[in-house]
Amino acid sequence: MDNEVAEVSPNRPRKVKFLVIISAALCFLGLLFMFISNGIIGNYGKYMLNPNEPSLQTSIGIVFGAGVDREGQPFQELQARLDDAAEALKANTIQKILLSGDNRFEDYNEPDAMVRYLTEEKGIDSKLLQPDYAGRSTYETCERAKKVFSADQAILFSADSHLPRAIYTCRKFGVDAYGIGNNKEANNAKRREFLARTKAIFNIYIVGEETILGDKIDF
Repeated sequence: MDNEVAEVSPNRPRKVKFLVIISAALCFLGLLFMFISNGIIGNYGKYMLNPNEPSLQTSIGIVFGAGVDREGQPFQELQARLDDAAEALKANTIQKILLSGDNRFEDYNEPDAMVRYLTEEKGIDSKLLQPDYAGRSTYETCERAKKVFSADQAILFSADSHLPRAIYTCRKFGVDAYGIGNNKEANNAKRREFLARTKAIFNIYIVGEETILGDKIDF
């Protein structure tokens, strides 16, 4: 038995070294992929417009959900996006607003909360608002904007850190997207966005998300 152990043990350091090298290589490739992904998507910040003097007028504005509280009131991050969209609508920069958010739980409804805020707090005509109840992620919102709501061009409303990814994703689905941003975002938004941009590249080029589609909706 001792002889058998002595014969096997010299190979173990080689196996360990091989595994360490493979692990290090995979970590390096993973980090490289993350930095490349962030570089690619970060470049799409060039499509962000000046909110005070937007150089584009188009039909559709898209507001991305950003959370509501237990009373169904939009968080301040979402309110800022809605405020910007309302101003753009009143200035005729856009003609109507697609309100895309999460509604997968019975007691949680972002699109309806957004409609209430814009109609009750901003005096927007509900006929100019279209809730999208299956926009559970940026990827899904963009895919549905093109395939369900037939958006060819749109101005996106979101936080500054999120907009490059939103613009990139929508453009990959065929929406000629631009953005109007704000600085109201969670404390961890920039750290979270670093990972989210990597995931966006993965979803678009490798494995997509399971977007809920359906019949086209005239809007």
